Amino acid sequence: MRFIFLLLVIFSSNEVKSSCNFSTGKFIDEMSNPSEVLKIEVIIPKASKFALNGFRITVSESDNILPKYKKKFKANISVHYNFGICKYKGSVRQNGDLKDHLWYGWQGNILRSLDVKLHDGNILNAVKFKLLIPRTRNGINEVLGTQILKRLGFITPETFEVYTVVNDVSAYMIFQEKTAKELLERNKRREGPIFRGDESLIWSYKSFDNSELAPLSLSNLVNDGWFKKGHISRKITLKSHSLLQQAYLKNRIKRINKPGYFHIFPNKLNSRTYSDLYSILYAMNGLHAMAPNNRKHYYNSIESRFEPIYYDGDLSLTKPVFNNGAPVYKDGMLHDDY
Repeated sequence: MRFIFLLLVIFSSNEVKSSCNFSTGKFIDEMSNPSEVLKIEVIIPKASKFALNGFRITVSESDNILPKYKKKFKANISVHYNFGICKYKGSVRQNGDLKDHLWYGWQGNILRSLDVKLHDGNILNAVKFKLLIPRTRNGINEVLGTQILKRLGFITPETFEVYTVVNDVSAYMIFQEKTAKELLERNKRREGPIFRGDESLIWSYKSFDNSELAPLSLSNLVNDGWFKKGHISRKITLKSHSLLQQAYLKNRIKRINKPGYFHIFPNKLNSRTYSDLYSILYAMNGLHAMAPNNRKHYYNSIESRFEPIYYDGDLSLTKPVFNNGAPVYKDGMLHDDY
């Protein structure tokens, strides 16, 4: 990890180097440590339009956040460390499927979960990351749970709690890196195809209700840039995508006779990676991550196998694991009220 971060600093652009008021070479270890991040500040110049965007989401009749409200806004992002400040250019947009990703404070300010992309530089090697309202991920449960999964060797995004200020609205939020090549580098994997459950038919699709078409939803490619790198990458992607689609189809067929069935095993039966993750998430009340549309997968072309990537488990490490011996299902979907 330290070697990768050193290379990133050495080969970073001049704009990135000049964006910090300290010598980054002297603080390589510190800049890779979440505990050194004191604050992340996001300033959106078009503040009134950004606020209007949030208001429109709130008053919209839809239960979920419509795609048309997830427009990008240019932003200036500052990272405050114990030893200095780095300033970057970037963009933000509304994060989340449902309106729990907006929260009204007692002063009438709107706190919003955000997708953030840095145009220059990185934070702990992450170029793309989320700033999440803690309650959307059960707060510290998400932070502790990801640490446990990381220690057990699963591909896990960098996740920590950080004080943030977004256009003068301050709060503690959860920083979580997005699924990209930097995530693979951090977890010591070679870059390769990343897939996730396809939600294009689940949320706000034409006149259908949310999740009505979930049985038809399979998987799609996340990092299409890797697919375009050359003939070999395209071949690997197409082959692995075909295998994963077959696994999703088997899952869908079984769900016809067993509502709520969400086991997806794209590897051969002698691989325990997916079953091990299922057992651990079950113990942490994190089966929300096992819903087909929440699943993320990395195809390890060296070992010719898939690996699950942890995402959105809605973990709860203090709640009882059992509810009369079984999780709760409703309308063929897993629910978290157990």
